[in-house]
Formats: sequence, C-alpha cells, structure tokens
Amino acid sequence: MEDETALPRFALERDRFVLAVGNLAAHKNLPALGSLAIQLRARQMCLVVAGNVLGRAFNASGHQLLPDAAHYIGRVTDAQLKALFRAASCFVFPSRYEGYGLPAMEAMANSCPVVAADIPALRETCGGAALYCDPSSPEHIAQTVLQLCDNQNLQAQLRAAGQHHVASLTWARAALALQDIIIAHYGGKA
Repeated sequence: MEDETALPRFALERDRFVLAVGNLAAHKNLPALGSLAIQLRARQMCLVVAGNVLGRAFNASGHQLLPDAAHYIGRVTDAQLKALFRAASCFVFPSRYEGYGLPAMEAMANSCPVVAADIPALRETCGGAALYCDPSSPEHIAQTVLQLCDNQNLQAQLRAAGQHHVASLTWARAALALQDIIIAHYGGKA
C-alpha cells in the first residue's frame, strides 16, 4: 500500500525529483551523484536520497563525500518508498557492485523508469527495461538521468518495459531455469 502522505511529508512534488536509494557503503557509489544533484537543482528539481545516510562519509582530507545539493530523507517505510517510486521522474542506481539489484526491480514494479549502473548484475536484473550509465563517471550518470528527465516518451517506454519485465520474473520461471541447469549439469540424474 502506498503512503499518500509521503510527498507532503518530505516536501516533494510529483515528477520534480529523481530518487536514489542507498547507504554509505562505498559500493553504493552515492558520491558519484554530486554532479546530478547540482544540475537538477539548476532545473528546480532535486535528487532525493532515501536510506541510511545519516552518518558522515569523509575522504582522507576530511571533505564530505556525499552530494551537498541532494535532499536526504533517511530511512523510509515500504509504503513511503512505494509512493516515492511512483512520483519520481526516475530512479538512479549508480552502484558499482550488486548481487542482484532489488531496488531497481522495486522501481520497475512501481512504474518508475530506471537509470542503472552498467554492471553485469544490473544488466541481468534490468535487461532492456532500463538506461545504463558508467558508474565511474559522474558526468555520464548525470547526462543519462537528464536525458531521461527531458524525454517523456522515453519515460513512458521504460515504465511499460519495466512493468513487462517484472511481470516475467516469477518463481515458476526461476524453478524451471534451475531445473534446466540441473538437467544440463547432471544429465537428468539427481
């Protein structure tokens, strides 16, 4: 269930923000969103970061690594996250490493277009239902997200592609894939 009070609670307007979800783990790559946050602010939009980012991340010289221009809202409930996904212009996932990429799937399930890091796990998870960016290039991340924000037709295409992709991911399909692996490896002998 979606929390209808989430947008006013966090002072957000529909389609006027880009959502990121993460924590301070280095592989989540939140510092790479600095350029995006600045460019969104210039457009009277904002980068909203949900998750456990209440601590501080410092580099060797003591400068804060997280983007100053972002709007940090901390941990959110599942219902609030659903509302955020449904109202965001898009979801950006710049992670350098993921085992699967569940936040990207959650975004797609909630009709939110996705810009994901071009890494093998996210390519496998998102397939053709996302745009991809170089996680080591803050400028490429920003360019890809802004391209999506500027193109409502592309947003609509990714919303539909994401919904279709998520619908195809079922437990029955996963079981059949596992069965195929077992048969291929053991020749039908268990």
